[in-house]
Amino acid sequence: MTAFYLVATDHLWVDSNPKETELTYVRPGQPVTVTVDTYRTRSGTAIVDRHQPGGVAGFSLLPAQKTSGNWVKVVHGIPMRVRLDTSDKDLPALRPE
Repeated sequence: MTAFYLVATDHLWVDSNPKETELTYVRPGQPVTVTVDTYRTRSGTAIVDRHQPGGVAGFSLLPAQKTSGNWVKVVHGIPMRVRLDTSDKDLPALRPE
């Protein structure tokens, strides 16, 4: 039986799946401005930690088969992780969900 969980709040990140068309010039290590819905008037900084070299569908366990012959281009999401900067103690504390 679990009594409690320990959560480190000094190493926070956000996992997202932006469209591949939005990642043309994004590279790991680039600075990012982050806003949170709860604190709309405040913004923080972050860094692009990594992004996957291909879309989610290409790395799935069972990729979809295109047997219909329909070759319409569909924009895919690319998994990306953004590491939040938690060194600014003037910003409100964020909690993982």
